[in-house]
Amino acid sequence: MIPTLGRVVHYVGMYGINATRAAIVSCSLADLIPEGDAPALDSEMHVHLIVFTAGEAGIFPEMNIPYSEGGEPGTWHWPSRV
Repeated sequence: MIPTLGRVVHYVGMYGINATRAAIVSCSLADLIPEGDAPALDSEMHVHLIVFTAGEAGIFPEMNIPYSEGGEPGTWHWPSRV
């Protein structure tokens, strides 16, 4: 499945304990964004994210994040079905 604007995904942090956090896709390759308004994406499975955290920051952006089913640090994946 190709990621699209507004979809909820899980992001695995790159630093520290590599916590998995909820995130929303803020830009995918399918979105029409004027050149220069956001960093380029490397593939249709790379996205820009707004990541939610319980910390003081509350939210933070992550750019050009690749997809990984295995949940490696610095990647995103679809939430598990319940």
